[in-house]
Amino acid sequence: MPKRRPAAASRVQTWSSACSVSAVQPTREALLQYYGTVGAKGLPHKRRLYQVEKVVEKPTPTLAEQELIVPGMRAGYYLCFFGMHVLTAEIMEILDEHDDVQKVNANFDIPEEIMEKVAAAAG
Repeated sequence: MPKRRPAAASRVQTWSSACSVSAVQPTREALLQYYGTVGAKGLPHKRRLYQVEKVVEKPTPTLAEQELIVPGMRAGYYLCFFGMHVLTAEIMEILDEHDDVQKVNANFDIPEEIMEKVAAAAG
């Protein structure tokens, strides 16, 4: 059986300077209130890699069902961040420009205006 790499090492290997990489995990609907959640599509020929289309911080189950469905994901489960991110320099600069992001690190509720800039930078 092949040896599995630690999750952080896997994220760094996947990352390239042209894109950011974040770790996500399938999460039950009842726990969405605790996590940033993504709407995404799987990348062809890349098992367990997704192209993120939308990010919502702590969505309601109704919003998640309407906007964050991931094809192939079991009903009632969504992809949620769990704290490992490898970000491009451009995104780090956007985050550094905003003092309000520095103040929310404990809960990491990034204001929507900043998330829109990050999404635009990500392409």
